Parts: sequence; C-alpha cells; structure tokens
Amino acid sequence: DNAADMERPPAAGEAGGDPRVGRLRLLVYALALLSSVLQSAIAPLLPAYQERFQLGSVQVAELLAATGVAALVISLPAGALSDRFGARVLTLWSGWLLVASTLGQAFAPSFAFLLMTRFVFGLGYGIVWTSALTWLTRACDDETTMTGTITASGFGCIAGPAFAGILAQYFG
Repeated sequence: DNAADMERPPAAGEAGGDPRVGRLRLLVYALALLSSVLQSAIAPLLPAYQERFQLGSVQVAELLAATGVAALVISLPAGALSDRFGARVLTLWSGWLLVASTLGQAFAPSFAFLLMTRFVFGLGYGIVWTSALTWLTRACDDETTMTGTITASGFGCIAGPAFAGILAQYFG
C-alpha cells in the first residue's frame, strides 16, 4: 500500500537508521504533551469562567465534560478516517484544530462559544490520540515507542494547571 509506505519512514535499524523516525517520535511526544497541557489547563480557569459568565455548577461540569465527550465520540471515526486519508494528514489537521479551538477558548465572548470550543478541542484531542499514535506505531518497529507518549501526556496533565494558573495570574 503506497499510502502506508509514505507514512512509514525506515526504522532506526533499517538503511542505517533514518533520523526522520527520531524527529517523528519527538514531535508526537511534543503533541501529546501539548494536548494534555491544554486539556488540563482549564482547571484553574474555572472560577474565573464561573464568575465571568455567571455559571452554575452544572455549566462548569459541562465545560469539564465537553472535551471527554467529544474525544469519545470522535475516536472510532478517527481510526477509520486515519485508514482512509492517512494518519499523518489527520494528525496534522488535528494539531491545527487544537490550536484554533484553544484560541477560541482564550477569547470566548460567551459560555455557549466557550463550550463549543471545548467540544471542538475534544475532537482534536481525540483525533490526536488516535491518528498520531497510529502514525508513530506504523513508523517505528520499537515496542517502547508508546512509553514516551504516555510519559509526555502525564507530565502535561501535571503541568497544565500550573501553566494556566501562571498565565491567568499575569495576563488575566
């Protein structure tokens, strides 16, 4: 299959090792880190959103749940889309989806818009965790490849609230 061959650079042991595999691994790990930072960054912002948009506890819960619900909804279709269009293409588009939705969240003029951008972020998040890992797995014949994504994601979940708290404190 030509599409799969184009997504799979030679593994480190093949043809003297391809530096593209190392770069791909690093970039997917960075995407896992960034997506997790952005996913968890909402935690310290919730009181400000609650005050700004006069939210009740159910609406705050909706903000928290929107990303997970969207990721759940998109995960299976993302796998099929990844097979059809290629994991690389889907990963790159999902990265841009994360960027656009994060900017939307930063400048949300209303609760409805904020909730929509959280849902869109969840779509990008779910696609990243489907297509990026597919791309990485196809490119690397190393069983330890996935450990870096989990480590990066875990660190991102820890760093996200601190990162957002500092930014919110200094920039509002």
